[in-house]
Amino acid sequence: MEIYEKKLETEIRKMSVIENEVAELRQWKRNIEQVFQAGKSRNERLLLEPIPDKTSVAFSAYISASFEAPPFGVKHTFIYDHVECNIGNGYENLTGIFRPSVPGTYAFTWTICASGARNSEIGVELVIDNKVHGSIYVDSETTNEEHCSTGFVIHTIQLGV
Repeated sequence: MEIYEKKLETEIRKMSVIENEVAELRQWKRNIEQVFQAGKSRNERLLLEPIPDKTSVAFSAYISASFEAPPFGVKHTFIYDHVECNIGNGYENLTGIFRPSVPGTYAFTWTICASGARNSEIGVELVIDNKVHGSIYVDSETTNEEHCSTGFVIHTIQLGV
């Protein structure tokens, strides 16, 4: 019976967290509706967005200029210089390394394109804890031809393990 009571307590805690999140989302929706009805500026709308809690982690970044791949060589870390979002401050745009602040299951997606010169090609690997967890490759064989590839990986990260 004790096992079922513990499971029930766990489920009740989960439900409480979900109920709080739903309440926050409802409030956020009301705020957004008021902003659009009042015709507020973009900066004013941003002020009304919910503040992420300490367990929220997400980032979005890209390389803002074209480059020639050959100078990168093998085992080079790409540095995404334009950061659009960095919740939890896990992405370091000076090193190109993402260091999560909390353990959890993370979804990673990345896209590469090869274009322009004949036989333009590039391969990119997603490396987590010094191990390859995903790779993509693109080969553009004709001048002015562009090919792109996208990778997607879901991986659970335990900090300090």
